[in-house]
Amino acid sequence: MELKKISAFLDKELALKKLNRLDDSKNGLQVKGKPEVLKVGLCVDARMDCFLKAKALGCNLIICHHGLYWKEKRKMLDTLLVERVAYLKKNKISLYAAHLPIDCHPVYGNNAVICRELGIANKKRFGKYHGAVWGFNGNLSTSITQLAAKCRKLFGRKCLVLAFGKKSIRKVAVVSGSASFSVAEAAGKADCLITGETSHSGYCWAKDLGVNVIFGGHYKTETLGVKAVGKLLEKKFGIKCVFIDCPTGL
Repeated sequence: MELKKISAFLDKELALKKLNRLDDSKNGLQVKGKPEVLKVGLCVDARMDCFLKAKALGCNLIICHHGLYWKEKRKMLDTLLVERVAYLKKNKISLYAAHLPIDCHPVYGNNAVICRELGIANKKRFGKYHGAVWGFNGNLSTSITQLAAKCRKLFGRKCLVLAFGKKSIRKVAVVSGSASFSVAEAAGKADCLITGETSHSGYCWAKDLGVNVIFGGHYKTETLGVKAVGKLLEKKFGIKCVFIDCPTGL
């Protein structure tokens, strides 16, 4: 399958033109390798260990959530970035990144998949940050204990639970990754916020606002979107996609 066809399809499906102006990531095809894609590797982070595994698995296109290029100004490329790009180019491996587009997509995004897997219904946009809306808020009748158990099963790890709110849950908000900024928005709108990365300030806000928060891990909450995109590509183009697991434990 041609690289340009896959890239163009993802650009359109993930609404890059609309979302790039809101995101810090320079989403899209960041490194161009072979024009013909034989196998696709899916990962969370554009790291060297992911690249090494991708090469060993015979992947010549990597689709990641956290790419190499961001919008902060640089006077020169740092050494680590130069080494990563050089490795990809030497091995003719392409890199496609989608940050916000893989968080907020209504079907294939991290948050949409989490909502679907947990049975959260009637979801509406939630999680405002820097002009964008990252996640969802919806209905789920459960308890904080039962919800924590479901999250542990979904993310494959013990989750940190701040049980500062109601024991009975009716509304659940989901914003993957590092989203303690959503705690204040969750107050009065959700009985529990599910996010990834913990923060000291997030704890303080949750405590004073009386909001339940479940932290499933930044990495673990952001594996689901790239996997969903991989299934989409397999169905659309019939190309083999494999998930490259390089967990951080965070």
